[in-house]
Amino acid sequence: MDLSFLDDILKHMQKPRFSDSDKVDKRLLIKFNQFNPNSKFIKSNLVGTKTASPVLIKNIGQMKRSHLENALNYALENSETAYNEMFLECDKQFILESWLNDFDLTKDYNETMHLVFSIKDKPDEETMQGLLHSTWESLKIRLPEYKFALVPHAHQDHAHIHCFINKTNQLTRRRLRFKGHEDCKEFFNELRSEFAYRLNDHLLSEEYLYVNEPKLKELENKSNPHKMSGT
Repeated sequence: MDLSFLDDILKHMQKPRFSDSDKVDKRLLIKFNQFNPNSKFIKSNLVGTKTASPVLIKNIGQMKRSHLENALNYALENSETAYNEMFLECDKQFILESWLNDFDLTKDYNETMHLVFSIKDKPDEETMQGLLHSTWESLKIRLPEYKFALVPHAHQDHAHIHCFINKTNQLTRRRLRFKGHEDCKEFFNELRSEFAYRLNDHLLSEEYLYVNEPKLKELENKSNPHKMSGT
């Protein structure tokens, strides 16, 4: 395991603190959260008075070609448009037509993956723009060879984005597959970390820091089971 990032964290902690508004290196903090989430003392020195706000990426499931159109219909009922992997606005018909050549028309395989990227913030214009850019950048970094479509939803209490991923690799033409449970778990852990980092870049807050800590989200949902429902 590469622990070189710990040296950078220690150097940061040794620097004089000029004011309470000083910002920490968010990528280091997110990396540290993954390495040792139970070290409350050291983490508190890094975060200061900020409250940890866990990000959520919900895996809705795999979808066959025959189910994709229905899922897009649902997602676009409450959104004006979708955005593709080139960050171009597009509609349902464009997505279906541009993805058709990637699908096996003789067999109904699981051709797409449906995810929801979510934060607890109210969906105002600034939050939705930051969430959209953060989601898009995270996918471009982690899945650069795949097509995808993003559908922002701002009609509920929390901001979230429906994401449809075309599982066909545009270079190898192979479908996205995980070797096992651990491989899948690692993928989503890295994707959440990237998502949290991007959010902290686009939605800088003096009050809280977006973090990759699923256990915090689980505790929050147990205390308020209806808070994250209805995505």
